[in-house]
Amino acid sequence: MKQVGFNKRGKKRENFHVLRETLMLAVLSENGFIDNPSDAVLSKNSIDKIKQSF
Repeated sequence: MKQVGFNKRGKKRENFHVLRETLMLAVLSENGFIDNPSDAVLSKNSIDKIKQSF
C-alpha cells in the first residue's frame, strides 16, 4: 500500500464465477479505481511498481 499510494480497503469475500469455476487456486485483485485522468495515471504507475516487485 505504501509503494503505490492507495488506501487499504480491506479483504472481501465474494462468490465470483471467475474464482469459483477455475481448476486452480485463484485470487482476484482490484488495484484501484479509474474515475478521472489523474486516477488513470496513478493506476498505471502503481501497476508498473507492482510488476517490478515480482
